[in-house]
Amino acid sequence: MKNTPQILTAIPQRRYRIGEFEAVVLGDIESKDSKHYIYVFALVREGENDPCLYVVLERTQHRDYHMVVMAEEQSKQFEASDELTDIDMFSQAAIDAAVRLFKLSDEEPYRVM
Repeated sequence: MKNTPQILTAIPQRRYRIGEFEAVVLGDIESKDSKHYIYVFALVREGENDPCLYVVLERTQHRDYHMVVMAEEQSKQFEASDELTDIDMFSQAAIDAAVRLFKLSDEEPYRVM
C-alpha cells in the first residue's frame, strides 16, 4: 500500500475485533513524514502482518482536521470536525469505514482493549 503513515513511535489506545479482522487505534504518534497525526486506525486481516486499511485523523498547518481513508492503492481525504478528536468518535468513524469497505455489516465489532 502506498502513502501509508510513516510512524516512528505510537501508543496503542484501543483494539477491536471485526469478524476476521483486528484493528488498533494508535495515539501519541511521532512520524517521519510532515503530517501531524492525531489518531491512526490500522486494520489487519487475521493471519497477515500488514494492514489492509488505514484511517487517519491529521491536523493541518491551518489547524483544520482531515480524515484520510487509505486502502490498497487508493486514498480519499475528507474534511473532519473537531468531534473526531474524541477517540471514541474517531474509532467509530474508522470502524464504520472498515465495515463499508470490507462489507462486514454482518459482523459485530467489539473492543478488546
